[in-house]
Amino acid sequence: MSCDGTDLEVAGECSYTKSIGTTYTTETSEHMSISSEIYSEIQAGMFGIMSTLGASTSTGYDWTEVSSETMAEEESFDVVGVVPPGQILNVEQVVGYCDGNTAKTEVFRLSHTDGEGNVVDVRYERVLKDGTTVVLPKKKE
Repeated sequence: MSCDGTDLEVAGECSYTKSIGTTYTTETSEHMSISSEIYSEIQAGMFGIMSTLGASTSTGYDWTEVSSETMAEEESFDVVGVVPPGQILNVEQVVGYCDGNTAKTEVFRLSHTDGEGNVVDVRYERVLKDGTTVVLPKKKE
């Protein structure tokens, strides 16, 4: 998701939706609805497979320590970001895919670029479903 502020003279607001959690294929959902034990087994199997990825070198996300926020059913919420004048705000999310199922993590990469595409600033945030945002330590890009 991007918000273009290259024509702005003062900072602007950018509204967008963040989704965190997992969506399953119809087939997986049907199997999971049989019982809570089957639900837990399927969930453990999927995230067990994803844990073999370890820590991503590109995002830093550690798939061996997937949060309960990511493992829960997907929820979406609206947020407002700030785009500085003359810049573009880019919001990217760490997302995992396994056999058609999608795990949207709570980790987001926010970057600001100028009108020519040069990166001005980058930060990573952990956004919880309750609205809490934790800025993560800077990573080397």
